[in-house]
Amino acid sequence: MRTIRSNGTVVQDVDNANTTLNYLKVGNIPYRLSVGNGDGVIAMIPVDLNVYQVNGFGLGDVVYSGIGNGPTGPTGAVGAQGIQGIQGPTGPTGAVGAQGIQGIQGIQGIQGIQGPTGPTGAVGVAGAQGIQGIQGPTGPTGAVGVAGAQGIQGPTGPTGVAGVAGVAGAAGATGPTGATGSSFIYGVVPVNQSTNNTYMDASYNLYGNSDISFPQPKTLPVYSGTTYTINNETDWTTNYALANNGDILLLNAAVTFTSTKTIDKSIMIKGNAGSSVTYSTISNIFIVTASNVCFNTMTIINSSTDGNANIIAFNNSDGINNFVDGCSLQTNEFAISTNNANIQISNNTFSFVGTADSHRYIILHLFSFKTPILYENL
Repeated sequence: MRTIRSNGTVVQDVDNANTTLNYLKVGNIPYRLSVGNGDGVIAMIPVDLNVYQVNGFGLGDVVYSGIGNGPTGPTGAVGAQGIQGIQGPTGPTGAVGAQGIQGIQGIQGIQGIQGPTGPTGAVGVAGAQGIQGIQGPTGPTGAVGVAGAQGIQGPTGPTGVAGVAGVAGAAGATGPTGATGSSFIYGVVPVNQSTNNTYMDASYNLYGNSDISFPQPKTLPVYSGTTYTINNETDWTTNYALANNGDILLLNAAVTFTSTKTIDKSIMIKGNAGSSVTYSTISNIFIVTASNVCFNTMTIINSSTDGNANIIAFNNSDGINNFVDGCSLQTNEFAISTNNANIQISNNTFSFVGTADSHRYIILHLFSFKTPILYENL
């Protein structure tokens, strides 16, 4: 008995130090050995030795038929082992034999009947709850920790959009006539008679621009917010509601107003070339209650005959830094009325329309600490 194996590349004789085997005789049949196509598979291919002829006899006849064999002589001495010849090339791998037919799988046996479920054991009796222990006394209150430093105040949020003006309520009953108020000046004339450049200090002293105490006119503020274009009164209503402090309302057409417009935001109202604002049925076209409001390069025409009609009425005794600059103001009564603490009226052109009476272009309501500047007006 001989043990052989395939290492996946060649067939080896395990009993002879894993020597490579190319041929193997089983009974009287020689086989050429080769590695099959699977791990451990050995292919055995029968070999016909009669291919080799000696004196007309095939090598297989000599080896297997015993022709010409005399009696076996004594075994001669073992000759010296010759030099091992060069191993011949490995023969081609024989064709893999056809795989046998798989046998029919046997029928699966019937599953046995499941046994009955055993009875559930009885629930044990719950033990009695122990008595609750007495609550211990409350410990002393710890000392109050030192208050941390106050955080930095966050920035002020943006001003919300102004709501739509509510419906005007019914007019109340007329109250009793009040006492006569302080007098005001219809027109002011400086000490040096220069009628278009005038400054009044908090003590009602009037100065012309050649006087030592006459201040330099202020530079107009810069409004860098959103610009809203006005082409009609509806545009005004919509866009004024959207405007925030620092925004600009730009008149872009000839607009007729039918109601007084209150300015309670710090904005610029500016006119494009060819634009104008006209009204004839209301007493005041603009009433300004905010500070930092600027009317610039506008043409405004007031043909109202109301005895107290104003184009612009600045009605806030604490109002400051308000400006009317570069405007054409045409009025049948008054152009500008102000009680502001600080206002600059500069570079404007005034004229009367309709039948003018003894009214004036500018009314300065005189109370303490008012410092209006009138500069380069015609």
